[in-house]
Amino acid sequence: MPLPAVIGAAIWTALGAALPTLIGRILLALGLTAISYTGIDLLFQDGLQWVLSRFGAVDQQVWSILKFLGIEGFIKVHSAVFISIATLIMAERFIRMVSK
Repeated sequence: MPLPAVIGAAIWTALGAALPTLIGRILLALGLTAISYTGIDLLFQDGLQWVLSRFGAVDQQVWSILKFLGIEGFIKVHSAVFISIATLIMAERFIRMVSK
């Protein structure tokens, strides 16, 4: 057998053994990331709606003052920052899972 054929067979065997595990890890990591992101997104949307609905019982004048102070925007920005942190944590876990 000529040397290039032996090297080609060795590379093909190595790739054949490595690709299923690499592809499997990538698919698993992507699936877990998608499920986690969807769950976190639903959780925070429901949580934001719940928090804002709790202000429905507040007196109208107090709510006007809170709105003037920007409490509604504060809650939305705070939620967005929390979601961003959770997304970065998921991205880090995805990279760790793929690079194992």
